[in-house]
Amino acid sequence: MLDCAWVSGSNCWKTAAATAASCLPPSSQQGTLSVDGETCTYASGTVVTFASPVVIASIVTGSTVALPNFTVTSGKALCLRFQLGATGAMVTTPGGAVTFGVQQTQSVETLTCPNGAMYSGPTAGIESCASSPGLGLAGTANADDGGLGQPSLALSLTGTDDPNGITTVFDCANP
Repeated sequence: MLDCAWVSGSNCWKTAAATAASCLPPSSQQGTLSVDGETCTYASGTVVTFASPVVIASIVTGSTVALPNFTVTSGKALCLRFQLGATGAMVTTPGGAVTFGVQQTQSVETLTCPNGAMYSGPTAGIESCASSPGLGLAGTANADDGGLGQPSLALSLTGTDDPNGITTVFDCANP
């Protein structure tokens, strides 16, 4: 059962996130988004490659544009891959692929672990947990947006074993 006890315990989401953490760029660093919006490069050599160009203003302001699929690599090593499908999302790390699916009509969330084990529970119940597994998107739309500064887009894994329960995947700024 996908519930707060599962979320707070040792689980496949935390394991998958932990295998990516050592490969992902430090949360204190910020990458630079390419002019074409297709890559975000860090000084350390980590690269985020987007399946389609990222337009920060469209994503951050909540228009209909969704975060495109992306891959994070360090050297030639896969750190994390995100793929959004018709029935949910898949996050792949060196520890395997974890899929999230939500049945809107039944308000049920299902998480499938790399070993094929499936856990389901009411969406409202999972959202009430202290640190539920998933993705957190944040950013600023533009430089004159209330003095928020340089446009940026950041994505984190939530519900991880990191001390704050959050593992930064990327933080990219427009050049």
